[in-house]
Amino acid sequence: MDVVEQMKPAANLDAELRTILGSDRVRDDAATRALFSEDIWSAAATPVALIASVRSLDEIVATMKAAFAAGVPIAPRGAGMSYTGSHIPVAADTLSLDFAGMDRVLDVDPADMTVTVEPGCTWASLNDALRPHGLRTPFWGPMSGLRSTVGGGVSQLN
Repeated sequence: MDVVEQMKPAANLDAELRTILGSDRVRDDAATRALFSEDIWSAAATPVALIASVRSLDEIVATMKAAFAAGVPIAPRGAGMSYTGSHIPVAADTLSLDFAGMDRVLDVDPADMTVTVEPGCTWASLNDALRPHGLRTPFWGPMSGLRSTVGGGVSQLN
């Protein structure tokens, strides 16, 4: 199977994602595909085929449904600061799901000691939101730093 044939499922998904998200939030240029196919320590043998930047739960659902219908695997990605290979694609037609646009702290409840954040929220942003309440997280985030995302940390059991 040649590269063009391997890319076919993602190529068929491209137009649908551009309808769902807008053309500016679906990327397929070589430089971005390479960036989204590596972490701090390693790079994929074959880069992701597409990158979809989601900004809401509804967009996540619509994107996931479209990818599932097209038979395209998904590699969720936060800040890309992992050193475990967790978001690196293992198939040629992988869709990278970019959560960078979902970076808000939605709720801080000091009485219950709970927070609600979007997956792309950084540890630095979370700590900034907690500071006025005299609170902080038990640690500053994973070893990859404050720019790491809460969603990425949770996905790694951090």
